[in-house]
Amino acid sequence: MQEQVIKGKVKERYGSITQPGSFESVCGTTECCCGSEVFSAVQMAKKIGYDTKELESVPESSIVGVGCGAPVNFADIKEGEVVVDIGSGDGIDVFLSANKVKDSGKVIGIDMTDQMLEKARNNAKQRFRTWNSKKEI
Repeated sequence: MQEQVIKGKVKERYGSITQPGSFESVCGTTECCCGSEVFSAVQMAKKIGYDTKELESVPESSIVGVGCGAPVNFADIKEGEVVVDIGSGDGIDVFLSANKVKDSGKVIGIDMTDQMLEKARNNAKQRFRTWNSKKEI
C-alpha cells in the first residue's frame, strides 16, 4: 500500500509541472535550483544542456526547464529510426528526436501522468500544424 501512496504523490507533484507558473512548485523554491538567481524555463533548459537552435525548433510550451539534461545530445539518432522516450513529459526530447528521425522514423513518448500526456499532445498538435505534415498524435 505504501508503494501506491508514494506513486500517487510523485504523480501529483510531477503532474503539477504542467500548470502555468509551476517552476517554483517543481523545485520548492528558486534557491533550490538556481541559487539566488531566477531563470526562465528556456534559460534553465540551456543550463542543463539544450542549445538555442534546438530550443527554437520545438514548441516553447514543451520547454519547462527541468529534466535530466539533454539526452538527445548523447544518442546517435538517425533518420528512419524509432525512438522511445520514457518519461517524456511535455515532449521536448520527443520533438528534438522527431527532427532527427524525420518522416521516415517514429518517436513515441511515454509518461506516467495524464496531465503531461495531455500537454504533450497539445504541444504536438501545435508543432505539427507548423510542420504542415500529417502526423499521428
